[in-house]
Amino acid sequence: MNSKKIVTTLVLGFVLCFTLALPANAAVSVKSSTKVAVTKETKSTKKNKKKLIEKKNTKKIQKDKIASDKKKQKKASQTNKAKSNKSKSSEKNQSKLLPNDKKKYSEQDLRLMANIIFCEAGNQSYAGKKAVGIVVMNRVRSHKFPNTITKVIYQKSQFGPASNGSLNRAFTQYDKGNFTSAAHLQCIEAAKETLEGSTIVKLNGTDVEMKTYLFFSGYVSGARLQIGGHQFK
Repeated sequence: MNSKKIVTTLVLGFVLCFTLALPANAAVSVKSSTKVAVTKETKSTKKNKKKLIEKKNTKKIQKDKIASDKKKQKKASQTNKAKSNKSKSSEKNQSKLLPNDKKKYSEQDLRLMANIIFCEAGNQSYAGKKAVGIVVMNRVRSHKFPNTITKVIYQKSQFGPASNGSLNRAFTQYDKGNFTSAAHLQCIEAAKETLEGSTIVKLNGTDVEMKTYLFFSGYVSGARLQIGGHQFK
């Protein structure tokens, strides 16, 4: 074999070897590329999954917050409704007062009213005590009687305690701070209510309007109402 043929044979052999080796290298390259792509895809999937979980958690937090806010709003609404009902009830009670009586009364008025109630009805129920105070205030408002509490109580032949000394004795105890028994305290409370304009007494669980009553005693001709030991007209 001459040298020319030897060279040709070597060249062909080299070409053959290179050709056979090329697919293997290409396969390695493809496998490597695929592995990188899979790795990238796995990382991307994990990242997306993490974002999805975070998004879900955020939505849950927002949902919980909305539910919490609604609960607070409902509670606030119920509280406001309760306050509104209480206010309406208070307004209803105030509507029982006469418009012209929504003014402050003096300590002297309270002293006089509490003591005349005690003298006239100290042994009566709270309704009986308050009823006496209402009669006094009705007279103050009536054109048929004097227009002040003092003048009404001291009007001649109208209130016995004002002339027989018992009212003065009651004043002495009141001024000494001895007006502290249950009956005394009820008289003070009844005086405050009537001075503030209330004209209603609760009798046997029923509200009784007394704004037209001007007289009371153990016996009253033509009486329209009986409370304890007193008749009223």
